[in-house]
Amino acid sequence: MRMRPLVSPIVTLALIAVAAAPSWGQVDGYTKPKMDIPLGFVTPGQIAAVNVQAFQYVSKDTVLMSLDKTVREAVVQLYRVRSENDVPERAAKERLKLSQIELKRVEQAVKDGVANQLELQRAQVQVEVDKLAVEQATRQAMEAAAELAREEALLRQYDVKAPMAGIVQKLTSKVPFPGVGQVVEQQTPLFRLLVIDPLIVDADVPTKRSEALQIGGDAWVWNVPQEGSDEEMTATKGKIVAKSSLADAGSRTLPVTIEIPNPDKQAAGKQVIVTFTPDKPRIRSTVRAR
Repeated sequence: MRMRPLVSPIVTLALIAVAAAPSWGQVDGYTKPKMDIPLGFVTPGQIAAVNVQAFQYVSKDTVLMSLDKTVREAVVQLYRVRSENDVPERAAKERLKLSQIELKRVEQAVKDGVANQLELQRAQVQVEVDKLAVEQATRQAMEAAAELAREEALLRQYDVKAPMAGIVQKLTSKVPFPGVGQVVEQQTPLFRLLVIDPLIVDADVPTKRSEALQIGGDAWVWNVPQEGSDEEMTATKGKIVAKSSLADAGSRTLPVTIEIPNPDKQAAGKQVIVTFTPDKPRIRSTVRAR
């Protein structure tokens, strides 16, 4: 009599997705921030203000942290006073007017025979000297304005602003979030900004299937419900934004990047399924002996 194979009575049910669209199938992946930007100060100093907390969503150009600006603000004020001082330029212009009047008087005196050529040359040279003085005063005013702009730019380096909208994140889980009074070094990352709208998904698509994919083409990113939950599998339509030119010979796949909108600011790092048709992936149960 032929014996039937024994099967363990204790089994575990695991949900896995299988291809819904025979022409494309499906690819596993996970969501990632569009950008992960390390932030810090480009100048050393002591933190005077922290305007955000870890995991807080911020808008673009939000001032996140500031260094003590007392000395730098005083320097900026000094250069502002210098740039607004137009007295040297006005004085030089008035001297030029006077020397031009004097030249006309000497020219008339020469015609009348009461002044000689040497006096005329002196008057002419004085006009030219005063013209140069006006030019120098004008250049000095321009230099003062440029120096003020430089100092104002240096002052702006005492603030860390959000370059894009995103979530403020600790540098690592073991590094505490920066606080007031902390002394920071130049160009040392202190925390991160995660840009999560949009999200991106990196998917390793079988090389043969990837041949027809085009940049700008549609893709559907499906959430993967947790085992035992009542969560519905839904899709977010996205676009293919990048396609590698180098396939992985071992896995016979080609990396493809999909970008999806995330207006609800859902957290990144979730497992997803990617399809290239709107058909919903089917779910089946597989029996695995324990």
